[in-house]
Amino acid sequence: MADAPAPPATPARPLGLRVAKGVAAVVAFIASALGVIFVLVPSLKPEPPSPTRNVELRHMTLEPAVTFGAYLKRINQPAGGLEKAVLRQHGALASFDYTIEGYKNRTLPLAWQLVDASNGNRLDGNRDLSIKPEVTKDSGTWPVWSALPGGRPRRLFIEVTLYEPRGVVPLGHLRTRTFTNGQAH
Repeated sequence: MADAPAPPATPARPLGLRVAKGVAAVVAFIASALGVIFVLVPSLKPEPPSPTRNVELRHMTLEPAVTFGAYLKRINQPAGGLEKAVLRQHGALASFDYTIEGYKNRTLPLAWQLVDASNGNRLDGNRDLSIKPEVTKDSGTWPVWSALPGGRPRRLFIEVTLYEPRGVVPLGHLRTRTFTNGQAH
């Protein structure tokens, strides 16, 4: 008896097509799982990017006679092993309020400087600070303390500038009223 002819072999799918279908199945599973997680725990769902970007600096205040030790106490920082002479150093404390929208999780460089009002010379300053908003629209208050120069009385002011993430373009700027080595005008 002759053997019956074998049924035609099913052609094998190309490897690329099998891999693509497998990847598509994994992606669909992950998307479905994330959808369920976001429904059950909505706080985990990422926020969409803010349609607007805005920075507002306002309400600059000045206290022209605050020691460094008093400043540390106000911002709840320990004096650590600092010498008493450092803690007694006289300075000025400027504070401002900020509202930042559209820069969530972006580091915005903050610069401040103490300026001699008579000639515009920078006497002190720092550009190593930054504000990093944790939500789409964030707000708070930021303090800046500067040591005051000794010697002859000088007319001074403190200015702050908040920059875009690359630190080039200013987004906001404020300055205190003019004061003299610890006394307001």
